[in-house]
Amino acid sequence: MRNTKWNVKSIPSNREIVGENLNVDYDILKILYSRGIREEEDVRKFLNPKLENIQDPYGLFDMEKTVLEIENAIRENKNIWIYGDYDVDGITSTSVLYLALKELGAENVNYYIPIRDEGYGLNNEALKKIKESGADLVITVDCGITSFPEIEFANSIELPIIITDHHNLHGNKVPDAVAVVNPKRKENKFTFPSLAGVGTIFMVVLCLFERAGEKEKAYEYIDLVAIGTVADIVPLLEENRILTKFGLEKLLHSKNKGLNYLLYKLFFSGNKDQKETKTEYTTYDVGFIIAPVFNAAGRLKDAKMVVKLLISDNSREIEVIVQELIDKNFERKDLQNNIVEMVEKNIEDKNLKEDYIIVDGDPEYHHGVIGIAASKIVDKYNKPTIIMEIKEDQGLAVGSCRSIGNFNILEALQSMPELFLKFGGHSGAAGFTLPIKNIELLRKKINSYAKNILKEEDFVKIIEIDKQIPVQKISYEFFQLIDLLKPFGFGNPTPTFLTKSVFFENIKFIGENKNHIMFDVQQKGYTSRNAVWFNSGEFFKELNEGLIYDIVYKMKNELYQDRYYTKVYIEDVKHSKLIDDRLNYYYSLFTTSFPMKSVFYTNIDVSDENKSEISMKIEVDQISLFQGKKFIGRLDYNVSKLLMQLKEYYNWNFSVEIEKIKRTTTHNIIFITIKRDYSFKCYEVKDVGIFNKIKSFLLGKLEYNSFTKKMLAEFFRNDKNLVIENDFIDSNSVKLNRENKNLSSVIKYILTVGMFYKTKLDKKSQIVVTEENEKIFATPLFKDYFDINNNVEDVREYPFTVFYEFDENEVLDLFSDELKNENEVEDKENENLEGNNLEIKNAGSEVVSEDVGLKVAEDGGATGNFVGTRDNREKENLEDFKNEWKNKFCVITNKKTDLYEKVIEKYRLKILDFKSKKSERIVYLSDLTNEERKGLKNIYVKYLPIEEKIRLKKVLEETAETIYCDNSIEEIL
Repeated sequence: MRNTKWNVKSIPSNREIVGENLNVDYDILKILYSRGIREEEDVRKFLNPKLENIQDPYGLFDMEKTVLEIENAIRENKNIWIYGDYDVDGITSTSVLYLALKELGAENVNYYIPIRDEGYGLNNEALKKIKESGADLVITVDCGITSFPEIEFANSIELPIIITDHHNLHGNKVPDAVAVVNPKRKENKFTFPSLAGVGTIFMVVLCLFERAGEKEKAYEYIDLVAIGTVADIVPLLEENRILTKFGLEKLLHSKNKGLNYLLYKLFFSGNKDQKETKTEYTTYDVGFIIAPVFNAAGRLKDAKMVVKLLISDNSREIEVIVQELIDKNFERKDLQNNIVEMVEKNIEDKNLKEDYIIVDGDPEYHHGVIGIAASKIVDKYNKPTIIMEIKEDQGLAVGSCRSIGNFNILEALQSMPELFLKFGGHSGAAGFTLPIKNIELLRKKINSYAKNILKEEDFVKIIEIDKQIPVQKISYEFFQLIDLLKPFGFGNPTPTFLTKSVFFENIKFIGENKNHIMFDVQQKGYTSRNAVWFNSGEFFKELNEGLIYDIVYKMKNELYQDRYYTKVYIEDVKHSKLIDDRLNYYYSLFTTSFPMKSVFYTNIDVSDENKSEISMKIEVDQISLFQGKKFIGRLDYNVSKLLMQLKEYYNWNFSVEIEKIKRTTTHNIIFITIKRDYSFKCYEVKDVGIFNKIKSFLLGKLEYNSFTKKMLAEFFRNDKNLVIENDFIDSNSVKLNRENKNLSSVIKYILTVGMFYKTKLDKKSQIVVTEENEKIFATPLFKDYFDINNNVEDVREYPFTVFYEFDENEVLDLFSDELKNENEVEDKENENLEGNNLEIKNAGSEVVSEDVGLKVAEDGGATGNFVGTRDNREKENLEDFKNEWKNKFCVITNKKTDLYEKVIEKYRLKILDFKSKKSERIVYLSDLTNEERKGLKNIYVKYLPIEEKIRLKKVLEETAETIYCDNSIEEIL
């Protein structure tokens, strides 16, 4: 296979990343985490970008001065010139500002974009011409921040200049212009430094329209902003992400006449029907289809023709320009391909691939495309590359450099400045001009320089991998979640996934030259069909001879013949090492995210009404769907298998709801949402039947553990209200303490009681909890059976009340207040009482506690007699209250309490006795190193299938084998 290195990003476990309150797939959260988006609020903003989240543009230093100067120029009808650049960012920046100024009432607006031979940025000759034309004000876009001599020259000829740029500053200095707006200025309060040039000028435009009371009009140009932002390869994060997302959406309905016609010619001229089916433009469309056409003008002719297209309203002019741009782009492609072929031939003939830096030049290489050619060579050979156009008539060579991750090409050029007439760039890409006579010296010196820096392993291509996932996630359903991360681009690339231990089936050649391979990927009964590996024909024989492989790939969702296909595009393949990955597989199933967006196709007419009344039925290896009694279709095989396994392994139930129906000429596309179904249906009448149904619903084939059984027995059989010392949780947050009990035991007890009363009485119960602990109960199950209250509601309204983290005095005061209200007893009556003890007797008059006894009789009434000195209450009044309040409760507190029913005290002794006998056979995984965890058997973790948990329970009870576990071992103790 290829000589590559896979770098899987280090990602923490689920518990270390935010997610409890987000309802987002953990694989998506982990990808965001690896990209530095880790706080809950940052995740929310990333997944739900909004235009109103754009920072205040006035946070950019000199913004107010800039806006006032431009407003004054418009008001006084001054001659305004826009000075741009010949790349896509410069072209769109110029167009956005021109259109905005015209809309704001400027009548005298012109623009200047240098041709490539003039070089990047301001030049004195151009400024002189602009001044002579009568200019009163120049506004730069995407250039000017390092033009100190040029600004000095402009000042000398009394030509005022406003600089708007996004490139790096020269130290902390800026030219002495009228105003300088740059997101990288240290004086900014605007915190995002990575705007493109077009994003920077858009902030100016946003302020201008806002001051004019027409802010919404500024967003008419956001499609051009998106094109320039994507093409300039700035990080698609924060403001850039917002501008790009909404700009791409606007491309579908752009009001720019020239852009609209160009999009039509590029995407739909061969098939007009596609215009109706295209649902989005992507960063790929911009970067690889639209932007190259814009760039072709600047590379081969004059970028001003693109600006002319974008600001024109003349249909005939637009048609002519678009056709010329498309022709120029074809010419650019031919030039580029020819140059790449010539360079590759020279590399082989001159054995340049043995050099540390590939350096090649020729008079036939066109300077407009040598940068693209250099990038192609780097992709193939993974070595820094310099390609030059040799201009023999001028005695000069113009070079373009592209590099690899471990080599800073600009620093290399800076180590030999005497060779160049001029040079510049950054670590990954640079350019220069030098005398022809220095070419060989450049080759020798830069290779000598690189030899001291680069090692052999640096030439190995590194493939960055976001996440390892199983084959079942290669699906329409998971791709809907990946879509949340769009738009993709620099700083937020399309996720790259790794799947280990897969089988290849139906391997075949594809492509005109049979140089690509297609195959199906299979793992654990799940299949992803028609994976494509481009330029891999040489491995056809090897793939057929092997058995199991690891694959690295990107996913794409494609619409073909009105059906969605989630396709895999292979980046690399390696032979797999045989490992037991069952736990990873179970974990991936257990953490499947719901609700899940899915789709199915049917020729049967599906009603638009009663969309939620869809039922599912398992039929062999697929799930059939019914509307009422009418069969309407089937879920995809992989989705069916997933839901069936989740039901079998974890006792999960599901419901389906139709979101929308799209009718095509051949079939109906039904978009659905699959949800976890937490509803409990029980038609049993007897209590024992209800309890069995509840247990089956909550645990499947598992039994309640001993702790939960004890609580339920004390509550129902012995008719006791419970006070549980919550020593496994601190007062501020959930903290599982493996030496005591897992919270799930108490949760199972509470749920069972709540579900029982809801079934018997059709009434919800109540949980009284502080806000900081409320999230413990923020699940669909609790919400179906309990009201979650931060304040104590009238307990007599609920059959069962849970007081969570309320100490005994708070609970006792509640009942004291009830009694006081009934008897109209004033608080002052208690002030003269001595002592604070209360003697309590049960129905048999036996003293059971010095504090308080709480018991529920056969009819549900409280039977404990409240007698003593604390409140000096009359016995008959207490009896009245006792008979009126018949409902039951449970107090869970982390404070040491003297309340009567300390069930946990009794049971804790039993658990500790149990563990003391077998403690050497229960080993917590958290106590082991990664090395010690390798090769273990009898591993008990919470995401094991139920049958496996039952097996390990038997191992623990009937053998002397050791169990390695997490906190969920409590389920079977």
